[in-house]
Amino acid sequence: MRAKAPIFQADAASRYLPWLLVLAVFLATVATAGLLAVERTLADWQETAPAIVTVQLPPGADPALDETRADALVRRLRAEPGVAAVDRLPRAEVARLLRPWLGAEVESDALPLPPVLHVQLQPDSSTTAQRIRALAVAVAKDAVVDDHRAWQVKLVRYVEWLRVGIALSLALVVAVTGLTALFLTLGRMAIHREAIALMHQLGASDRFIVAALVLQAGLSALVSAVVGFLLGFVLLMVLSTAARELDETFLPVLRLDGLDWLWLLGVPLAFVVFSVLVTARTAFVHLRRLP
Repeated sequence: MRAKAPIFQADAASRYLPWLLVLAVFLATVATAGLLAVERTLADWQETAPAIVTVQLPPGADPALDETRADALVRRLRAEPGVAAVDRLPRAEVARLLRPWLGAEVESDALPLPPVLHVQLQPDSSTTAQRIRALAVAVAKDAVVDDHRAWQVKLVRYVEWLRVGIALSLALVVAVTGLTALFLTLGRMAIHREAIALMHQLGASDRFIVAALVLQAGLSALVSAVVGFLLGFVLLMVLSTAARELDETFLPVLRLDGLDWLWLLGVPLAFVVFSVLVTARTAFVHLRRLP
């Protein structure tokens, strides 16, 4: 008796339902990539993101006086306990940051640019933004102080909720994949009900029939997994290429590294194994209920 007898004949279930599996693998690949990117970004922020306070001194009519005030504030801040480093942004860097709002005219030497200082605090620093603001106002009353820690906490909280949403979406895709494999198996067994009954009469065991169905389901799932993964891979490559052009000065960009791409390769494999297991379990349960 051949294992490819009529169970392996093409039917409506085997022609159309696998396209749902293609979509499931595509969504699972994208969701997994998003989850990996979020996890890596959170880890980087928590481990390496320094506590930075930005001080901006308004430019005055006398550029020499602006330089004197900026140098005085740098010395005062470096002497402050809890301050790890104080760096003044070069004029070219300030111009680059202002270019999206002021256009190419910001490159002109005639345009006064505010001195900008980055104050990096020590991890256990008790120095507050209010203390730095008081020191800056003492030098220039219109000084602007921006505490990056305030928006960083909000951003981390948002990304954590984003992680939960992506994880729930991935769980939903897995559930849909299982249901699709289940209905695909039941549909094939219903279509070939008479053939299965005949095989029973000829002495075929449930294990033999299940093995035939699992082989067919595995081949179908493999093709669906490859197609779905390739579609997801193309989309991720396009997004990764676009991300390289983004400026991370104000907002970190979610990216994947080499290890994350290796993890993504496990998505189609896990999909095939899961589909085969659901098919085998469904077929065994259904065959036991047959008269």
